[in-house]
Order: sequence, then C-alpha cells, then structure tokens
Amino acid sequence: MEYSVTNMFAEKMTENVYVNAFAQGVETEQRELPPVVSVLMASYNHEKFVEAAVRSVMEQKGVAFELIVIDDGSTDKSPEILERLQAELKFTYVHRENKGLVATMNELLFMAQGKFFCSFASDDIMPPDRLKVQSEFLINHPQNKVCFGQIHTMDENGIVNPNPDPRYLKSIPEISFSRTVSMTD
Repeated sequence: MEYSVTNMFAEKMTENVYVNAFAQGVETEQRELPPVVSVLMASYNHEKFVEAAVRSVMEQKGVAFELIVIDDGSTDKSPEILERLQAELKFTYVHRENKGLVATMNELLFMAQGKFFCSFASDDIMPPDRLKVQSEFLINHPQNKVCFGQIHTMDENGIVNPNPDPRYLKSIPEISFSRTVSMTD
C-alpha cells in the first residue's frame, strides 16, 4: 500500500473548455464542470483499502475531476464496497469479469473525459491537493506532458512514512514544481 503522488499525464484531449473549467473551479461546483482530470482506478481484491482510496480521491479540491473505477472481477467484498460508495459519492463504476490490469487500464482510458489523466491504485491514498497542484503545473508548463511525484510507503494501519521510498529515488533526477527539467537533462 502506498501514499501515492504519481502519474499524471497530459493531453488526452486539447479543448480549451478544460482550461476554462479549471479557472472557474469553485469547490462546491467542481464536479458539475467538464473534468480537467480523469482519475483512473483499477480495483482488484483490495477490500481493506478501496474505501480509503476512493474517499481520498473524492476529497480533492480546486480542480474539476472525475473518478472512474473498474473492479476487475474481485472475489472479495470490493464490489459491494464500491457499489455503496458509488451510490453515496456519484462516480463512474463498472464491475466485470477479470481481464487483467492492461485491459482494465485501456478500458479506463477509453472512458476518460478529462484533459489530463492520472492512474491510481485501489490500495493507495491520494494526498490533499494533488490533483490541483499537478494539473496547475501541466497547464502552466504545456511543454511537459507528464508530471509525477514521490511515493511514501504506508503500513496496514495507514501510518505514512514521511520519507520517500528510496527505491524510487535511484534513477530519477530530483525535480520540483518550481523547476522544469526536460527529458534531455
């Protein structure tokens, strides 16, 4: 299980309506606007974690977004949990037979309506303001097509390690939202 700040990709669509929606993004109305960001969640047998994962996405503020979840044939209680959450929180949810992660991610991408998309695992927790910060960065740096962050591990009790996971620091240059690095740096 991870505390994830990773994988937001740009330019699925190029319509200016999304930039306008971002600028107008009043928190109480952000879900009524065309989504700037599509959060794509593949779920499989994560009954202990999926509710926290979904709620962490749905608590995002400052940017219009949609959450699309496909349960890939879970055999635990994940489908029941996701059905209850979908009724409460109003996100797109599909439960179907198991097809594997690649097929599920392709299906999720096909369903996405946002200018940007972000993959998100059903056993992760999304930090507050992640979607706002990363979408602002991509809007303000259109030459960049991808932005990502570091991973902080989290134990089964939800305790987050404040230090980034060193396995992900070995080959990645240190960058921040205040410094743009090209792929050739």
